[in-house]
Amino acid sequence: MSNISREHPHLKLVLNFDDLYSDGPTIKLVKSYGYSFIMVAKDTSHASLYESVDELIRLAR
Repeated sequence: MSNISREHPHLKLVLNFDDLYSDGPTIKLVKSYGYSFIMVAKDTSHASLYESVDELIRLAR
């Protein structure tokens, strides 16, 4: 990312990641470059995220 950022400073990227990279350190790194992201989050590896989303859906009803 540092090379892309240096060589193309005005480029606005949206990076895509699979579940292997959807974690806090990767999100912090992507955000530090000002990029956006889309990440896959499987329920088996992100149980607390799915619980939070389910709770928000329940409260919205």
